[in-house]
Amino acid sequence: MSLPAPARLRQLGRVRVPLTLGHAPWATLYELPDHRLLFCLRLWEADRPVRRCVGTSTLLAYARRSGLAHLESEIRELLARREEGRAAP
Repeated sequence: MSLPAPARLRQLGRVRVPLTLGHAPWATLYELPDHRLLFCLRLWEADRPVRRCVGTSTLLAYARRSGLAHLESEIRELLARREEGRAAP
């Protein structure tokens, strides 16, 4: 999936995603112009980093399946801050 031009994205925050013992890349939460949310990570594929983007529900499901309550909590905090920001006048 390709993303729109960076100027059109709004960065909302980021969390560390523990994938293995020695690898925990940042997942950055973006809001697209149509208000959809995506987390983007840079993952190693063969010999180079590649950007992968997933929906919030996918990252929350990973956190739950992996028993990463702290990650699930951090994701929910980011989403709550977004909602507070949207509700402010």
